[in-house]
Amino acid sequence: MEKHKKITRLTFFTGLMLLGLVTTAIIIIHVISPPSSQRLRAEQSFTKLLDEYDFRYKQLMESGQSIFQYNELDTLSEELDELETKAARFESWLSILKRRKQLANIDSRLLSYYRQSSLRALLAYPYSPEIASVAAAVLINTAKTPETEIQLRKIIRVLSPPEFLTVRLALHVLLDDFDNPQRAFENLMIEDENLPAINMADVLESTPAHETETMLINLAIMQILKGNTEAAKLSISTARRLFPPTQALTSLAAEYFYDFDDPLISAELFSMLQKTEYSMRQADALWLAGDYDNVRKIWAETIGLPSAESTLLFRSLYNLASTSNTQEETADLLERLLEQAPTEEIFRKYGLIRYSRLQNIEKALAMLEDETMKNSDSSADDIVGGLADILI
Repeated sequence: MEKHKKITRLTFFTGLMLLGLVTTAIIIIHVISPPSSQRLRAEQSFTKLLDEYDFRYKQLMESGQSIFQYNELDTLSEELDELETKAARFESWLSILKRRKQLANIDSRLLSYYRQSSLRALLAYPYSPEIASVAAAVLINTAKTPETEIQLRKIIRVLSPPEFLTVRLALHVLLDDFDNPQRAFENLMIEDENLPAINMADVLESTPAHETETMLINLAIMQILKGNTEAAKLSISTARRLFPPTQALTSLAAEYFYDFDDPLISAELFSMLQKTEYSMRQADALWLAGDYDNVRKIWAETIGLPSAESTLLFRSLYNLASTSNTQEETADLLERLLEQAPTEEIFRKYGLIRYSRLQNIEKALAMLEDETMKNSDSSADDIVGGLADILI
């Protein structure tokens, strides 16, 4: 009998412990993962508050007031604060951020609230490219600080889906990643290995037609900086096939062929551009290709242009003088250069040294010493070097 009671008590306490464990597990599951009905109620509550906010915002907009009272806008901003506490999905955060932007467009005081809210959304959903792109749009409209740049670079890594390629490349441009080779190496070549490579198919598929040319140009630059010159050539060729020959596209293609492929094609492309500076690049390409006669023709045309930029004019005079086959023509061109170029012009200094070598030693020394006295900056060292050449 006693043994039967012990078994009964043991069974009772064991069942009580199991009941407690099950109850605890149910409570934990309930807290960590609310039932779908509770989630539904939370979403309905958020939607109801959002509708109430929209109603009050609409009333304010339709009130006819040209200048809104600060307290009315502040009240709306506080309602968005309350909505943030009930945002259970990233779509809810996007709805809030959309309304934050509306308020910030009305009152610039609320821009800081918009910015802070976007960062809170990004903290809640750090891997959402939709929220990341909104946060980026807010950050680029604020002061550019080291902290802002760090945040934008973190955002770039989130924008991996092809449909966000335009935003991603635009951020690289805004961060000046295409302006400096060292920055390009640090910020473009060292990418998260988990991110898919950007390719031309992504650009053509995800970019609006009116932006595709710009994106292909940026893509080609990125590919060049990464050392993938063949892919860059394909991007450039595709852009040239799809679009009219704009200056940006033609100059990029010309520079590409100058550096990597064919200087004659480069010269032909530079000839399609109208500015004198591009004719000088055409001359550079032709010189690289060994077509020296046509190079001299371009330089001769440049010195005959009344509208030629002074630096290009002086460079052409010096180059013509340096490549002339006669001492008489060389002297004539260098005299023109010395007459027209200001003292600080670098081609004047080089022209003076070259011209002095055509004179007897007394006249050459006098010319160089006189020019050295006029130059108090470090460029006088070049002229002193010219003196040394004559004296040695």
